[in-house]
Amino acid sequence: MTSSVYECIPKQELARSQLEVALRFYMQGQEYPAVITLAGAAEELLGKIAEEKGLEPSLKRTLRELLDTFKVVWGHDAKESDFAQLRNRAKNELKHICSGQDLHIDFEHEAAAMLTRALENFLLCTGTPHPGQYAFTSRKIANWRAKQAVV
Repeated sequence: MTSSVYECIPKQELARSQLEVALRFYMQGQEYPAVITLAGAAEELLGKIAEEKGLEPSLKRTLRELLDTFKVVWGHDAKESDFAQLRNRAKNELKHICSGQDLHIDFEHEAAAMLTRALENFLLCTGTPHPGQYAFTSRKIANWRAKQAVV
């Protein structure tokens, strides 16, 4: 009979592990749906840790900027939840039934966007960029340029 072994892993370490796997898949050009899910989980954990430190997580900053811009352009307030839903659509569709429809999105783009948010929150939590930040950014730009060449 095997006995269970329980481990205590700090949330920031869990998020780092999720981020590492997501980055590895992204850099290999593989499993973009898994990248979105793993990076999304890391982004949420790191965002909550950043908030506990009194810092503004990536998504909150983006939503604040979008709401400010919306008000300037349209002259009235928008609902934060509407913008949050749009920003999290791919992640939520992959985790939940949501619309129930097949998902038609640019998986690479959504994976890059979620990794960008997770990496921004990593920087907030640790005070230093992730070791894979430069390589990721270079790959993200190369992928974008390749798509532009097709258009």
